[in-house]
Amino acid sequence: MPRPSRTKKTHPPFVSFLVAREYRGKNGEWNPRFSKTPLRGGFQINVMGTRRHYLRLAQFIRRFAQRNTSKDSEHHEHFTELMSANGEVRLHIILRKDDVGTSTWRAYFPNDT
Repeated sequence: MPRPSRTKKTHPPFVSFLVAREYRGKNGEWNPRFSKTPLRGGFQINVMGTRRHYLRLAQFIRRFAQRNTSKDSEHHEHFTELMSANGEVRLHIILRKDDVGTSTWRAYFPNDT
């Protein structure tokens, strides 16, 4: 019988997300069509980087988390044109932060419990 691992696993914190197809609008911006439902199903995204890359990512997320948004329930950052390693998939990731609790997206935020 294999011995249980003594290494404590690190689990990412719980966050909520929605996935929707995007379409380029007349103004040139990418947005979902709100009449379409979010995508359903299982998806796997492999994120690759070295220790240095992950430390830089962690530093960015820490700065984002620490930013005072007490007067801005709609604060968000866009990552556009994030391309897959093979150039076949483009991701547009939006980090949304609501420390006030009045965001128009509040129904999708995770509970603090």
